[in-house]
Amino acid sequence: MKKQQDYIDVRGDGRIVLYKRAGLKNPKWQARIRVPNATGYKVISTKCSDLVQAQVFATNLYEELYFTVKAGGSLNAKTFQQVFDEWEKSLTVANRTRHGGSWKSTVDRVRSYALSYFSQKKIDEISSKDFAEFWDWRHTNYTKKPPTLGTLTREKTSIIPLFKFAKQRSYITIVPEFGATRTRSERRSTFTSEEYTTFYTKARAWVKEAEHLATWRDRFVAQQHFGSSTD
Repeated sequence: MKKQQDYIDVRGDGRIVLYKRAGLKNPKWQARIRVPNATGYKVISTKCSDLVQAQVFATNLYEELYFTVKAGGSLNAKTFQQVFDEWEKSLTVANRTRHGGSWKSTVDRVRSYALSYFSQKKIDEISSKDFAEFWDWRHTNYTKKPPTLGTLTREKTSIIPLFKFAKQRSYITIVPEFGATRTRSERRSTFTSEEYTTFYTKARAWVKEAEHLATWRDRFVAQQHFGSSTD
């Protein structure tokens, strides 16, 4: 009878189990939750002494975790910081990349900006949208000078191994798309009507001057391109 009171299979299928730890004076109900298509269990205290309240807590949590896993998350989600720490530690064992290079620069690139930006965010909640926002943030957040396309591309390449590591550890089920890293370019303001008239008139004269030269066709194409690009 005591065993039945201290160990309860709420659904009868092993997915939601409540139990109390032995040897405690006023033990709270603990919940062990298993969700289809997820690795391992979620073990958590319900912080409830009352069985009915503990059942409600555990059932609600099961539903929440069920949809989290279905959306690509995991049962025991870790923060970006926690995964980064594990990843960095694992690389000290690997020591070298498969091409014989060092992981140091890769880790340093992630630490410089992505780590501070995503730090406490659950890694299974980081989506393509989050990365789009991260790149926007990155354009205006830097220590010395605005990042070039090459810099952002290298940072993106460095983040990918961390997420592959998270997938191998079952912290995520899907590696997100990391989005575009292209830099913002300052566009020249459009020509005024007066400027356009001047340029186009000069261009026509420029083409006419080459009427009997081998470069006439090139000048003509350039003039037409200029005219169409200002439409």
